[in-house]
Amino acid sequence: SSVPATPSTAELKWQREALRLRGELAEARRAWRSGDSRAMMQRDKELRRLGLDARALEDGISKSDLVSTLIEVCRALQLGDLAQIAAEAVRLQKMAKLAPEKESFVRSVCEALQGLDRHASEDQPQPLGLEEALQRLHKLCAASLKDEAPQAGAADVE
Repeated sequence: SSVPATPSTAELKWQREALRLRGELAEARRAWRSGDSRAMMQRDKELRRLGLDARALEDGISKSDLVSTLIEVCRALQLGDLAQIAAEAVRLQKMAKLAPEKESFVRSVCEALQGLDRHASEDQPQPLGLEEALQRLHKLCAASLKDEAPQAGAADVE
């Protein structure tokens, strides 16, 4: 009776690689069938523009380094789930695009509030801080509401 030979280390390595590639191919086919080809082409174009090569990253970075990086990203973003990273990155990108416009608005509001304050022109040449601007805005709103309130005892004349 013949005993089957156990596979060599090299054969086991090639077998694992073949299984990995088969899994990759199946995943790529699923993505291709379920994905919008226009969106996938746009994504590929964006990756090339950014100089990101998925295959080179797979070959050049260890799994433990990738896991460490993802964990650090989750920690920095205060996320408890890796699946939330992409959505959070998109949200942050949108906020970053709006930041200059919001900053300009806040600066304009602070300058307007400072201009309304009769005492600030000489005593306070520096722009208002956010907290002080908010306090002044609350005071102005309260004073405006007080001025607009109907006078007690005033009769309507028709």
